[in-house]
Amino acid sequence: MRGRPPKPMEQHQIEGTFRPDRHTLPVVLGSRDVALAAPDHLEPRQQEIWESLVAELTDANILNTTDLVAFEGLVIIIDHLREAQLDIRENGLLIDEPKFNKDGEEIGSVRKRNPAHAVAKDSLSLLRQYAEQFGLSPSARARLGLTRITGMTAVEQLQGKLGANPMDEPPEEEQ
Repeated sequence: MRGRPPKPMEQHQIEGTFRPDRHTLPVVLGSRDVALAAPDHLEPRQQEIWESLVAELTDANILNTTDLVAFEGLVIIIDHLREAQLDIRENGLLIDEPKFNKDGEEIGSVRKRNPAHAVAKDSLSLLRQYAEQFGLSPSARARLGLTRITGMTAVEQLQGKLGANPMDEPPEEEQ
């Protein structure tokens, strides 16, 4: 997608820039009430990724039945990225490629970049695009108006993990 992504309708309403002639209600295609089980043709690793993401995205009303093909692509990309990262961890960023003479005899080796690096790079690029579509990055969640998915803003969640802000506490009364 080129250009600036569109603001969610809710953001226009909050900012007072909502116009019924320009900002129509979204048409919901598909059902959100269907159990979104992982397809049988996915590998077990991919089914685990599916299960870990599908509940959160359906609860946030991001994923429905019409999104399943794109969501399957996201799951496969995540799996390919993880597999490439494992290969790089096991074999290193550079690998030895055997070098052969005309007779087919090995005469040495040449160091070259692990092909898994290119797979990881391509997968990461695609993952960024898919993550934007499914609200899997902080900026995408903000753009989609999903900053309160768990009932708290990101700041409230952070304060909950770190404890209360000492600046918010009332001063102690002197006796």
